[in-house]
Amino acid sequence: MTENWTVFIVDDDPGALESLRWMIEQTDFRVKAFPSSRAFLDTYRPEETGCLVLDVQMPEMDGLDLQQTLRNRKIRLPIIFMTAYGDVPTCARAFRGGAVDFLEKPGNDKVLLGKDGDKANEGVLLSWDRTMTEISDKLWLAVDYQGGGNALSALSFGAAWAFAKNASVIFGYDIYEENSLAGENTYTVQVDINFP
Repeated sequence: MTENWTVFIVDDDPGALESLRWMIEQTDFRVKAFPSSRAFLDTYRPEETGCLVLDVQMPEMDGLDLQQTLRNRKIRLPIIFMTAYGDVPTCARAFRGGAVDFLEKPGNDKVLLGKDGDKANEGVLLSWDRTMTEISDKLWLAVDYQGGGNALSALSFGAAWAFAKNASVIFGYDIYEENSLAGENTYTVQVDINFP
């Protein structure tokens, strides 16, 4: 299923880019690394399948702007954000834009291993999200499933309610497939305020 997949990495930090490239190559995925959003856009072809591991803070075009550019071009490449500067509004914006995950740097190569210590890069990622206009255009729901027998394997539920023009409350619940690797199931509540 994944033999034609490519993991695209965009990060302006050369050390982080090479480290992440090496780590992902150890899981037998094909990897293409880019030092900027522009370099990625100049090379990427929409018929390529895989996912995008994307840094948030970069010069010229940051990760969130690249995500929006891809959405504007109707490119539905799954995006995993990695950043050393994660905050709730940035994370919320990434997820509202369709991100499948938002991870903090430095990465942990152990999340790609199964409970027996072997590579665990097989699995499936299913995602559904939409604005529930039948109920209210202020309500957004999402359900994601990531299988694979590693620390990231989970069934996740999310809901957001826009209670004001620039503010929403977000609820999330993650049920981990491998509690021995990921820990206990988690429940999250956050308030997202967008300042003009």
